[in-house]
Amino acid sequence: MILKRSIILIAISIVYYLFGSLLSNYMIKNKEEKIFSLEEKQKIVNEQFITAQILSQKLDNVYTVFEENLANSMKDNKNKEASMDFLKYLTDVMEKYSIKLNQIIPDKRIKKGLLTNIPYTISFSCDYEKFGQFINQLESADRIILIKEIIMKNNIDNMKTTDEGGDMEIEMEIVTITINKSKNI
Repeated sequence: MILKRSIILIAISIVYYLFGSLLSNYMIKNKEEKIFSLEEKQKIVNEQFITAQILSQKLDNVYTVFEENLANSMKDNKNKEASMDFLKYLTDVMEKYSIKLNQIIPDKRIKKGLLTNIPYTISFSCDYEKFGQFINQLESADRIILIKEIIMKNNIDNMKTTDEGGDMEIEMEIVTITINKSKNI
């Protein structure tokens, strides 16, 4: 009787073990594979989402640049020679970096197709560090600004007498570019 009970108990244990392992393989292993597959898909979708966010931010910057440089007509303020907004921007940047402005000379505007170029000649005094900051600020402006020429009038005697190099006279020729809306569109 004890032997019969032991055999039945062992048989039930084996059946329970087999049933449990089959159920485990069928139910759990299948779910693990599905989870790994979904995790891979989630990584890909997250990368695409991050890329879309970055592109969206860059497109916002592109939109801002277009908005700041697009003129509705030739009479728009952005197309005027010596645009007060741009001159104020230049003087504010120079004040920010303590650059001594000598003069700003706006030249005649030049129309090339849908673009209007407005040249400026700027003369100022500063050291190399402030000049670098000024150039960086011009590059990061919302307006399209082309630096055509830089002339540095550095006094060699001044360089020898001071440790820092002192201020140098700089003359720059820059051009602001404005995009005009086409009348045909």
